[in-house]
Amino acid sequence: MGWNCREERVQERERFGAIHQERRGLAMESNRTRRLVVVTLFAIQVTFRAGADSNGESSKNGTSGTTWTTPSMSVVLLTIYDNSFARIVRHYAAMPFVTDILVVWNNLDKGPPFVNGSFRVPVTVVLETKNTLNNRYKHANMLQNDLAFLTDDDILLDFRTLQYASRFLATDPLAVVGFFPRQVAYEENGWKYGARGNLKEVFHMTTGRAHLLRARWMNAFTSLPSNLLDFIDKNKPTCEDITLHFLIANTTSSTLIFVKPCSPVVLRRRGMSKRTRHWWVRRSACLNRLSTAFGGMLLRNNTKKYFCADYLEEEHRTKQNRTLESPVLAPGN
Repeated sequence: MGWNCREERVQERERFGAIHQERRGLAMESNRTRRLVVVTLFAIQVTFRAGADSNGESSKNGTSGTTWTTPSMSVVLLTIYDNSFARIVRHYAAMPFVTDILVVWNNLDKGPPFVNGSFRVPVTVVLETKNTLNNRYKHANMLQNDLAFLTDDDILLDFRTLQYASRFLATDPLAVVGFFPRQVAYEENGWKYGARGNLKEVFHMTTGRAHLLRARWMNAFTSLPSNLLDFIDKNKPTCEDITLHFLIANTTSSTLIFVKPCSPVVLRRRGMSKRTRHWWVRRSACLNRLSTAFGGMLLRNNTKKYFCADYLEEEHRTKQNRTLESPVLAPGN
């Protein structure tokens, strides 16, 4: 009797063990299936989003209420540094609305670095024979688009910032969008650059660190009188962006627009303003020289300021509203 009891217990233990192994196997299979579904759905979402972005993203323009699509743009990079060359090119080449990149190589002592791999868009490097900031405006005829993003080699602007900034040129094609504002003021000895003031209220120009504009302004810049272009060359590296704003203000009544970037990446902390002696004095001299050349101070008080963070918040609200408005299917449908 005791032996039979022990045998029954052994058989019962084996039976429960088999059931446990079977349940464990089913659970593991269920987990594998669930993980597989999550990965597959995630991959589908990423692929779909990339496809939507590559075809241009339609949205509501917050400034005019009209539907707009992010336009194609060309990138013009002015640089002398080889250590950040590949990173900058790859960064902008990955943006779906960028169709081509023009690198203006201003380093006369050595050539651009060799970069392994290929890019999504064509990249053209122009080897300059003269180191001047005027070179960034010389090659508008080499661009594939009328819309150009001009940038220095010490900053990276993110995808959403450029997408947001482009909507303002849809309503005013002659406008210029800048990202780093500055003020000027008249004092006893003339015009002074970088006057201390509240940039939250008014600004007069934006620096040449980054601009989004029409390529026609690049052609107009290179058509300036030779004495002005020579003055910029002799007083480098301080005057070309100020000259651009004088040119635009002298040609059109379009307003300069300031867009605060969402998440810019600073590649070098020591920009030209920190490396060049008497930077502010030189910039002030440029203001006074240009005021004489153009017949007066043309830089106007600008108050059009927009924040990329507000754009992201608006986009988030739009997605939430779409989710709330989407129909809910009954079980079994």
